[in-house]
Amino acid sequence: MTKFNKSEKWYSIILGLISLGVLYVLSDNPDCSNGLIGEIISEVYAEEDGVVRLKAYYIDTANNQVEIEAKEFRALYYFKNNPRDKKKLDLSKNGEVLFCEEQQDYYKFIVEFAQPCFPNDTINNDFKLVLKNDINRSDCPFQLTDDDIHIINSNCNVTIKIKDSEKVDTDLWISINGKHGDYAKNRMVWNIGPDMSNQPADVWVVSGSDTLKSAQNESNIYNCVDPQEYDKYAHLLKDYAESYGNDPSNLNALAKFQQLSMRTSKNSVVHIHVGDQIFIHVQDFVNHTYQEYLNSDATYELVHPPTLNKNSQWEMTFQKR
Repeated sequence: MTKFNKSEKWYSIILGLISLGVLYVLSDNPDCSNGLIGEIISEVYAEEDGVVRLKAYYIDTANNQVEIEAKEFRALYYFKNNPRDKKKLDLSKNGEVLFCEEQQDYYKFIVEFAQPCFPNDTINNDFKLVLKNDINRSDCPFQLTDDDIHIINSNCNVTIKIKDSEKVDTDLWISINGKHGDYAKNRMVWNIGPDMSNQPADVWVVSGSDTLKSAQNESNIYNCVDPQEYDKYAHLLKDYAESYGNDPSNLNALAKFQQLSMRTSKNSVVHIHVGDQIFIHVQDFVNHTYQEYLNSDATYELVHPPTLNKNSQWEMTFQKR
């Protein structure tokens, strides 16, 4: 019986492990001796219906051109000039190229294969990728855009509606007070206070790696007035409107009338009737009446005091004296 000292035992164990590793590597290495290795010919082409496909062939040892099955395509990349700037395109199971971003330019391609015996292939012949809206879209992930983020304002409530929300497959982080504001996950309804009343909407949504600004921000203004305060505001507006109408040069009355009416009327829209004319922006009314005052010392009588219409906007009527 042969005896081993401790160092010899460890040496034997290490040799055994190395042998197993070598055997594993050899067994995991693909057998490319059956003619699979050869020249690779790849092409990207467009069919008559506009669908773009990838096809590839290899030249076997008998110099035959053999088509590579679509299942062997691991990835397809496109780039303009530098391969390091490549971007990935999605492929369907039958080799159809799926566009998930609009493309209309000339590109080169790199094809990666799942079969280890196939080397990556670069297609240097420029091909023009053209995306048509009615093709190559079905398998693409839904891409949220600025135009998909809708804002609905009601008194002291802001509701965010996402177009095609059923297609969104990720959590949405929403802020109604700016890009660097306070975000909440999937919160679509927000309560605001009077401090935000008549402030421009500032809705932002984070979807995955995208940070989006609602396209409706500039056309929306927050509104929040306590309904119990409207009687008080109506009395104040009546006083300010009468003071301004009696003396359009009264800048103090003008400032108070303008600020209060815009702050407490939804979207800062105020319906002011003067004879046959209707002004929905206070500044337009002021420009008109002040010019008349300068031209002819005209003053205005408030014949119908401010009242709220069904849209939570002030309406009032003046008559030129």
